[in-house]
Formats: sequence, C-alpha cells, structure tokens
Amino acid sequence: MTPALAVRHLTASLGERPILQGIDLDLPFGEIHALMGPNGSGKSTLCHVLSGRQGYRVEGEATVAGQNLLTLDVDERARLG
Repeated sequence: MTPALAVRHLTASLGERPILQGIDLDLPFGEIHALMGPNGSGKSTLCHVLSGRQGYRVEGEATVAGQNLLTLDVDERARLG
C-alpha cells in the first residue's frame, strides 16, 4: 500500500548550515502523528520544507499519495492535503 506521505533521504540546509540530514518517514492514510523533540531538532524545518517555504536547499524525495511533493508549487502542495 502506498503511504499518504513518504519521505526518503531528505536533507535541508540554510546556506551552508545543514538542518535535516537523511530523514526517512512513512505515514499511512488514516493515522494521526505528532512531531516531538527538543528545540533545534528540525521539526519546524521539516514542516517548512514539506510545505514549500522558500530559502532552503533541499535534496531527497517526499511524495504525497505517490506524487513528488518537492517539485510542486505551494498551492499545488496545499491541494494535495
């Protein structure tokens, strides 16, 4: 079964400062999850990257229902849910 959100080898940085390094994540349809962790662990950055906030250098893959999220404009990402 294809997960609702699949993240593979996601990295993100601001300039030369790495923030996310090699994130892998599968979230199935119909489940609710929470991101928890200490300040500075990358929770907000992950949300910013997935939602398309400008300014991050991003590598890796993130798909929603099988569609590549990282190549979509912000409004297209929002339509996917």
